[in-house]
Amino acid sequence: MAALPTQCHPRQFITAWREANPAPPVSYDDARTHPGDTHRSTVTWTGKHECVTVYRGQFHDVVVAADRVYRFARTDAAAARMSGEREVLCAIARIDLGVATPVPLEPTAADEVALAGRAGLVLTKVPGWVLTAVDDTNPVVCAHVAAELARLLRAMSAVPGDLLKVLPRNGSGQWAEFASGVRDRLYPLMSPRGRTRADRKLAAVQSLGGGHASLVHGDLGAENMLWDSSSAPEATAPSVASVHRPRGSAESPQPLTDGRLDGQRADGLPRLVGVIDWDGAALGDPAEDVASIAASYGWAVASEVVDRAGIESSADLLNRARAIAATFALQQALAAAEDNDEEELADGLAGYR
Repeated sequence: MAALPTQCHPRQFITAWREANPAPPVSYDDARTHPGDTHRSTVTWTGKHECVTVYRGQFHDVVVAADRVYRFARTDAAAARMSGEREVLCAIARIDLGVATPVPLEPTAADEVALAGRAGLVLTKVPGWVLTAVDDTNPVVCAHVAAELARLLRAMSAVPGDLLKVLPRNGSGQWAEFASGVRDRLYPLMSPRGRTRADRKLAAVQSLGGGHASLVHGDLGAENMLWDSSSAPEATAPSVASVHRPRGSAESPQPLTDGRLDGQRADGLPRLVGVIDWDGAALGDPAEDVASIAASYGWAVASEVVDRAGIESSADLLNRARAIAATFALQQALAAAEDNDEEELADGLAGYR
C-alpha cells in the first residue's frame, strides 16, 4: 500500500481503497486486501492529526485511532447484528472478568464523520499485545499462560443473572442447525471424498450434549486476547512467543528480535489484560473457547488451561473441544457462503474439494 498518500482515510470498496481526506476521493483499483491485513495512514477526520491502524477481518473492518476504535460491518449480515452486539458489549462490560473489554461509546460529531453513514460501532480502545505463539517446550511459560487463560475461563463460567437475559443461548440444536447449513450450502461445492470427511466431523459435533451456560466468547483465539507489554523487553525474560505485535495502538508494530517479552512482572512473564471482538458471544459450551485456544497455542497449552480452570471434567471438556475444533474450516466456509465472501469460502473449503 505504499502508493497511498500519507494523509488518507483508507476504506474498502470491494476491490479498491479510497481516500476521503484530502478530497476528491481517489480509487486504487489494483489494491487488494485480505483478512488480517494491516494498513496505516495519517488522518485528520477524527478532529486532530493522528495515525490510525486499519485491520480487516472476515466480518468487520476495524480502525484503531489514538483513543477509540471504529468497527465497521463488511457485510449486510454483520450490519444487521450491530445493535445486538452493542447490547451484549454493554452487558459484558458490567461484569468482572478480570480483563478489559471494549465498551460502546456514543458517537461524537467527529465520530459521525468517521462513520460516514456506514453501519458501525465506536468503542473504547483496549491496549495490549497479541501473543501469536507460545513456546510450548518451556514448562514455565506454558504454566503461566495456561494460568492466565484459566483465570478467564473461570470468570466466564460464573455468569450473572442480568447477562442471562441479554445473551443468546447456544442450545442443544446448535450443531444440528450448523450441520444442516453445511449440507445445504457447502455439500454441493465439495468432492465426494470431501463430503465423507465432513460427514464424520458433523456427526461428532452433533453428538455433543447441551445444557451448558458459560459465557462463550466464540472466537477466543490469539488475535482477540491482549497481554500487558507496557515496558521494554528484558534479555532475562523467558521466551513467550515467537511472534507478537501491539494491538489497540496507533504505533507501528515493533517485533522483538529474540521473541522475549516483559509484562512488568517480577518473573518477566506477560499478563492477560484484555479480550476484544465479542460479536459471537453467547451462553453455551466453554469447549468452543478451549478449541479456539488450542488452535492458537496448541493442545498442550489448552489441556493445562482446562486442568487449571477446574470448571468440569478435563477429559470431557477436551473431547468436546477437539470435536468442535475439527469443524473450524467448515464454520468459516459456511459463514462466508452466507455473506457471499468468495475468498473466505474458497479458503474454508480447501480441504474438502
